[in-house]
Amino acid sequence: MRLAQDRKVEQGKLKLLLLGAGESGKSTIFKQMKLLYGAGITQEERFKIRPFVIGNLIEGACDIYQAGEPLGVSFRDEVQAAGEMLIDLPDKRTLTDEVVDAINLMWNDEDFRGVWNQRSKFQVQDTWNEFADALGGYPQWGGPDWTPTTDEILRCRVRTTGVVDEEFLVKNVKLRMLDVGGQRNERRKWIHCFENVTSVLFVASLSEYDQVLFEDSSKNRLVESLELFEEISNSEWFLESAMILFLNKSDLFEKKYMEDQVPLNVTGLFPDAPGGEPDLDKAYAWFEQKFKDQCKDPERTIFVHTTNATDTGMIDAVMRSSSQHILRQNLKGSGVLV
Repeated sequence: MRLAQDRKVEQGKLKLLLLGAGESGKSTIFKQMKLLYGAGITQEERFKIRPFVIGNLIEGACDIYQAGEPLGVSFRDEVQAAGEMLIDLPDKRTLTDEVVDAINLMWNDEDFRGVWNQRSKFQVQDTWNEFADALGGYPQWGGPDWTPTTDEILRCRVRTTGVVDEEFLVKNVKLRMLDVGGQRNERRKWIHCFENVTSVLFVASLSEYDQVLFEDSSKNRLVESLELFEEISNSEWFLESAMILFLNKSDLFEKKYMEDQVPLNVTGLFPDAPGGEPDLDKAYAWFEQKFKDQCKDPERTIFVHTTNATDTGMIDAVMRSSSQHILRQNLKGSGVLV
């Protein structure tokens, strides 16, 4: 009797699988779910995240410095000394006065900023500059009494390994969300998550059309994401699952596309992309159609949302809409929810 009751309770939950290529913003959406509908982030957890934020800052500075040579940039002696010191640090998750001075020196250097502005050509966190700017407030920021804000926790990059599983209640809908690592070597771990999935939330980054994979410098990130969506949207595992697509990092995309005016076909890989003067509506329509074209079933509905995973209000609105209408509709169609 108890087993039957447990099974009934489990069937009453939506099982939502969060998928996407690496660096798409999946884990940020998972953190938003915890903030919005879960237990939130305790002061103890904030303190535990401190070293990862500091690690993002120091390791990002090293990444930018090391990218200088292949990009043909020669740093002045002071910047070279600072960069070599950071690279040789045995502990890259703690700030000292020396480390702070080194990063501030580098960030204020014109050549270093020039390398940062070419970040699409190497691997570095998209929002690293926000941590570097905040460092100007040391020790109030980054010092021994500092704990990261919610925004900083959302921006902090901690690569997902394995499967993270948590339950949420969204507008009276019980939701079990599974977040899995997006890098290629993590995807083999996905298979056991596929059973009884009612909905798939696929996250794709809009801003990475001119970037390459962390794990394969020969592969464009958007191409990888499209190929992965083709595999997922046509998989026999998900034929009855609602398919939701988040076109994520809209804020970074709009800056790159509208302000920096980086064309959608800058790599030559997307000749069908709209050219000429930047047009956001045309660009968003192109991305949406590009992903929808990967699905071989023309009758299948793919629910698309343009998102910024670090915008809590936006994610709240989108998830409430999805859970109440799209996901609940899926459960009714499958007979799980009456």
